[in-house]
Amino acid sequence: MNNIKQEFEREALVLGEDAVIKLNNSSVALFGVGGVGSYAAEALARAGVGRIMLIDNDTVSRSNINRQLCALQSTIGQFKVDVVAKRIRDINPDATVECRRDFVLPDNIGTFSLENFDFVIDAIDTVSAKIAIIETTLAVGTPSVSCMGTGNKLDPTAFCVTDISKTNTCPLARVMRRELKKRGITHTRVIYSTEEAITPKEALEDRSRRSVPGSLSFVPSVAGLIAVSEAVKSILKWKGGALTAPVPPAMISCGSEETGNSNIITIAWTGIVNTIPPKTYISVRPSRHSYAIIKESGEFAINLTPASLVKAADYCGIYTGAKVNKFEKCGLTKEEASEISCPLIAESPLSLECKVTDIIELGSHHMFLADIVAVDVDEKLINKEGKLCLEKAGLAAFAHGEYFALGEKLGYFGFSVKKKKKHPKKK
Repeated sequence: MNNIKQEFEREALVLGEDAVIKLNNSSVALFGVGGVGSYAAEALARAGVGRIMLIDNDTVSRSNINRQLCALQSTIGQFKVDVVAKRIRDINPDATVECRRDFVLPDNIGTFSLENFDFVIDAIDTVSAKIAIIETTLAVGTPSVSCMGTGNKLDPTAFCVTDISKTNTCPLARVMRRELKKRGITHTRVIYSTEEAITPKEALEDRSRRSVPGSLSFVPSVAGLIAVSEAVKSILKWKGGALTAPVPPAMISCGSEETGNSNIITIAWTGIVNTIPPKTYISVRPSRHSYAIIKESGEFAINLTPASLVKAADYCGIYTGAKVNKFEKCGLTKEEASEISCPLIAESPLSLECKVTDIIELGSHHMFLADIVAVDVDEKLINKEGKLCLEKAGLAAFAHGEYFALGEKLGYFGFSVKKKKKHPKKK
């Protein structure tokens, strides 16, 4: 097991080395690090998940000590995410941990970029937040599990994983079924207990809720561990996904100098869909800054990326143009187009000027179908016979999260069926 850290050798004996490496490269967003979530965070760290985002705005209180892993006499008053993050880093120093001291609301759920995670665990108890998480994960296609009520329970073996439509006995699940149905959602994965809730011996109240449920150390913790089991199984399962590779990391320029909103977004989902007339497409998430610009203007340019511009292309795919002038930041030059108002990237060896003809809403992405109305080529790529020598452009390719330079020429269109020239026989 030369490729596996000693800390994860026992895990590799069960899952295999490739699975452990896959977990090391995976990402999970965890909402809530209390009775359920603190144990989920612990299990994620010990499973070797490489990137974990912790979301919780609460601080440790004395009443948390009986059931929350982050609650100690020494941590009272500290933010739970900070305590949990410190523990994760002590378990696995190679893990990337992001702390968000946020209370989840429908208005800010988009800021968590859940489309960039392999799995999402909901371990919070606020109905509106749980609904927002479920709606978002379904919309962006990220697998998730939502934990229902764990309070006023005695039996940790009564938990099960099922569809929300099959739940019963759980008061929180009942409310979630009703509210999700109002929003057209009838199916989502949940963890719930089949045990009937116990009536507390005494009524305890605080300012934030009508009554405080009783809770034990050995019940919510189990729900957290089950949640991580679902996460690990989902991450290791090869499911239907966008795995076609390589693809071009094209830099899409949009907007105009006149409107003052010129921008660049890097898109991998692009290609040719028709020859006559020449048509192309780009697929963009509606949440991206460039989406509204392209939709309003009906124009964009596809600028092919050479290996020398890979760093700029990567930057333009990560940072939003709402906050950064990408042309200036990346040192790119605006060049006037002949048929559209948005600028081209002068450093690109080839640019396609495009006008949108249709917008197709597919799910996580909307496809902009467009006519190619002009092609701009670096003159250095044209030989004396007027042939386009695109192999001289040094284009880059993108495959499963990594950039590559195109390699050696292997053939040309039709070479497999070309007949060999017959040489005249010597007399």
